[in-house]
Amino acid sequence: MKKRNVFLISFGVFITLTFLLGCTTTTYKDIEGKTVQVERLPDDAPLEERLAQLDKLSYMVNYEMTIENDDDDDSAKMTIEITQFVDSSGNLRQDGVVEDKQIRQYIKGEKVYTCINSNNEWSCGELPSNEADVQNIGENLQEYMGQYQLPFTKTKKIAGGNSACYGMSSMGFDVEYCFSPEGVPVLMRTESDFFKMKMEAKSYSLGISGDDFELPAEIGDLEAVSEESGSVHIKSNTPGVDVDIDVDW
Repeated sequence: MKKRNVFLISFGVFITLTFLLGCTTTTYKDIEGKTVQVERLPDDAPLEERLAQLDKLSYMVNYEMTIENDDDDDSAKMTIEITQFVDSSGNLRQDGVVEDKQIRQYIKGEKVYTCINSNNEWSCGELPSNEADVQNIGENLQEYMGQYQLPFTKTKKIAGGNSACYGMSSMGFDVEYCFSPEGVPVLMRTESDFFKMKMEAKSYSLGISGDDFELPAEIGDLEAVSEESGSVHIKSNTPGVDVDIDVDW
């Protein structure tokens, strides 16, 4: 009976500590169905620890990107919604809507694909690997931020949760990057006297399914995707964050 009482007391202490301290890890299923465990870092964790998290993360994020130039006309400001699917094995998908056309770009292993939905009909084509415009935001952040030890500044409520933010102001530029507790990039912001760019997550989730990387149509001739003339090129112009949609159709 005494042993049981000791067990119950110990279990009660464990439950109390878990409640008080909060869960320090998050688990999810990767693209192969394996369980992945990610540590939830404290708010003021060093930047290099945030960047190290990116190597093991698989996630989906809905971003709203706003770009504003110092011009007088209405075209100086542009807002576009972008959804990214990122798999820790290197697969990447980016969705957007340009001039009422749904555009999806994929990197699957060494293959690069572009798919366009026009008049409710999908067309897909394969591109040379060196023409990939879809960018892994996490990898770009690792490359750029690894060169600059941005300090922790504050926490912000982004995409429904408290996010840790890092930034600096120097030579007329104000730069800020924020991460979810699991390490997902949820805010990239750059401002100057003549240019503003903000890419903020509206929602995100951990884990990617294999269905997320299934193409919506069979691979056709690239000319089939490019029957109409036109091109859209959207670029953040932010060091280390190069989010392009550059597609002919």
